Amino acid sequence: MAGSGISHFSQLFKTLAMSTFYSIIFASVNSIISERLTVGLLMVDGTRVWFRYSDLKLSLMKPFFTDESYKLLETSLKNIEVTYNSIDANSKNPKHETLDFVAEKEHTYSVDYLRYLSRYCNSTLTFNEPVKIEIEASDELFNHLFDEFIFVETEAKTNPAV
Repeated sequence: MAGSGISHFSQLFKTLAMSTFYSIIFASVNSIISERLTVGLLMVDGTRVWFRYSDLKLSLMKPFFTDESYKLLETSLKNIEVTYNSIDANSKNPKHETLDFVAEKEHTYSVDYLRYLSRYCNSTLTFNEPVKIEIEASDELFNHLFDEFIFVETEAKTNPAV
């Protein structure tokens, strides 16, 4: 019977490793009324991680914050980016390639850690509970989710003279 427990755990791990989760990152404008704006996105699939925030949207939010709050928000996002990039730099793979999520080398942005952040991060920067989607993770999926939930960054358009 002990072997069936290990087999069940192994199957559960494989299922989690193949699942795609995303978490939206918010800037809390007014915590009293829970007003917040989307600013970034994290996505994990058990072997890879994606992260991006919108510099343009962040700069447009500046009037909603005190100088200190804005600096904290900006620093928090930059710290997430540094952590994300440092893990990528330590791997022998190019950005968005396989990262080691196994055992003691679990990636900083695991699903469990994202769940923790969604419950206990109640400052200028907050995360939603990770959402599981039954779609294979890819750069295209991440870009679609970013455009859908965070910000479509387009070039400035001008109207032609009439």
